Amino acid sequence: MSFDKQNQEADDLELEAALKNFRQSMRSWSDSEFGRMRAIAPVGAGFWVRMRKQIVAGALGCVVAVTAITIPVNVVHNRQIAALHQAQLREQKRQADEAALQASQVNDDKLMADVDSDIAQEAPDAFEPLASLMNDSKAK
Repeated sequence: MSFDKQNQEADDLELEAALKNFRQSMRSWSDSEFGRMRAIAPVGAGFWVRMRKQIVAGALGCVVAVTAITIPVNVVHNRQIAALHQAQLREQKRQADEAALQASQVNDDKLMADVDSDIAQEAPDAFEPLASLMNDSKAK
């Protein structure tokens, strides 16, 4: 072998050993850094960041309070409306029964007299104005 070739091989071996050492040192450094505990520095929080939990808790409390008030009020209101509706239905039924009772108490003779008087008319009530015109035209 020539001297240049031996020198080249020695340089290659030396470079390979240096790269191998560098690779091992980098791997050990990254392993140690990966396993090391880190302290997290607190972030300087602004006013709104510090008040966020209190604001959210207050808003949720308001929602719960409003719900706790409106649901019972709504239930009572619906019951009152249902009771009013039932009372109206009872009143309508009472009035219908009363009207049916009055209709059944009409005297048959009076009913026949009303029918006879309606039939005896010369013209129906709606045609009375026309009938009066007809009477006037015969007189002329």
